[in-house]
Amino acid sequence: MRRTYALVLNDRYLHQKNVSTYPPQGADKAGEVHEHWSFLSHDRGRGMLVFDRERFESFEDNWRARDAYELRSADELVESFELGEPGRGLQAYSRNHFRRVKR
Repeated sequence: MRRTYALVLNDRYLHQKNVSTYPPQGADKAGEVHEHWSFLSHDRGRGMLVFDRERFESFEDNWRARDAYELRSADELVESFELGEPGRGLQAYSRNHFRRVKR
């Protein structure tokens, strides 16, 4: 997985670029490359962003998903992603802790 974050549009939005590569497995003989871009604005009062997904490109729409971003400091971000199968609650799928790299 490759992920980058950059402030854009007068530093008012965070632009996230993500590329995940999945190897061939089961019925997916070719594997998959998933590219995702997000533009996020920050609620400074709460220090957190939460997104519940309504529709899916690669799942049936009766699944649920939630992305949460917690800005711990100007240099630290925690991202959580949860998935829920139909009829079940959300389960942690991934949790990533990012720290800014000093150049």
